[in-house]
Amino acid sequence: MNFQLVKTIQSDFEGMCNVFDRVEEIGLYKNPFGQFSLRKVLELDIAGFLMFLSASDGVIDEDEVELYQAVTGYTDNVDEIVDFIVENNIYSAEFESTIPISMKIAVEAERNYHKIMEMDHRYTFPGMLYNLYERIGKALIGIDGSITAEERRDYSVYLTNLKEYISRCGF
Repeated sequence: MNFQLVKTIQSDFEGMCNVFDRVEEIGLYKNPFGQFSLRKVLELDIAGFLMFLSASDGVIDEDEVELYQAVTGYTDNVDEIVDFIVENNIYSAEFESTIPISMKIAVEAERNYHKIMEMDHRYTFPGMLYNLYERIGKALIGIDGSITAEERRDYSVYLTNLKEYISRCGF
């Protein structure tokens, strides 16, 4: 496992969590989730994405689990991840075509930013979040040393859906 890559991905993820904390703190998005912070919503979305990609090649290996644990901070083992994937229909066409709540939050926060500031900024929240999904996904599918056609396809379909959603929303 490439520990430098894992450290970079952890840092990228924590940076985006901090952005979500700040979005919530300054009120760019009104949190309707009660007990769940926006950070927690992001954590759950990324965990689901990692589980989805881990299932792509039909084998969830220890390196994938270690990356999942390092990024999310969750301690689930292979069996728990498999159970969660099955119970929640994670590896499905429905999952890969559903826009994660964190991306919807990023889009709405960006719109609210524009209303308040009446100006554009160089990097949009949806664009930054898309880049995080892209980097985390690329790291996950390559962590075991080979990328299968299924992994490549699932990664591409998921990211294409995100990109098309962002584009439809005007970003």
